[in-house]
Amino acid sequence: MNQHVKTVLVWVVILLALVVVIQVVKSPATRPKALNLTQLYDAVEAGRVRELTLTPDNVGYEIAGKEQEGDTEVPFTAYLVKDEQFIAKVREKG
Repeated sequence: MNQHVKTVLVWVVILLALVVVIQVVKSPATRPKALNLTQLYDAVEAGRVRELTLTPDNVGYEIAGKEQEGDTEVPFTAYLVKDEQFIAKVREKG
């Protein structure tokens, strides 16, 4: 193989690797942020929770949802020991 072709192939590989690295860095994190109970209550009280799914277990609820942050909805998770006041607050806030 001629030296010119080898050089071009090396540069193509370097450019492709650079594109892949940029795409990985630019892509948003796929893992939802974990909220503690205070953060969860504050978000509900402020009306920032746009979506909420409660999955009950023997002790409490696995919570998944989306919180409004500026113009974007950010996924979150939390765990809540059974608390009827929280459920009432969520229903009150809509």
